Amino acid sequence: MECFDSAILGIGLLGAGIYTSFVPKDEINQLRKVLSGKAVDAYQKINQERFTQYLQGLGLGFILVILINHFYGDNISNPYHKTTLFLLIVLAVSLFYYLLAPKSDYMLNHLTSQQEINAWLNVYKTMKNRYIIGFLLGAVASVPISNALCYK
Repeated sequence: MECFDSAILGIGLLGAGIYTSFVPKDEINQLRKVLSGKAVDAYQKINQERFTQYLQGLGLGFILVILINHFYGDNISNPYHKTTLFLLIVLAVSLFYYLLAPKSDYMLNHLTSQQEINAWLNVYKTMKNRYIIGFLLGAVASVPISNALCYK
């Protein structure tokens, strides 16, 4: 993969992760206000499980990067290219692991009223949109940096 491509994708995924992790607290608080006591407990368990799966994916990504660096690291001479490629690998592995890992429970199983469903849908849409916007912001921000560091 070329330096410029890995930079745009790697920094884009980094931007997506950062922007998604800063969800406005008022949206989460609004969801918690609407949820029943059992649903709040389920939300916390599901949230913890998903966070654990994300960390496991990061761990797998780091292991893969260590192996790739050991066997092929000398083939990439540009340090910026190597860094962004490794960032891309770690974050892409984490993303795919998160998407493909089996989930023990889903929030929809615990929503009983239309108000709860609407609040959950609002949080879901916000997270999805923040991920996409964060990716785009990261990718766009990487363009001038990558032009300077990939083609020197």
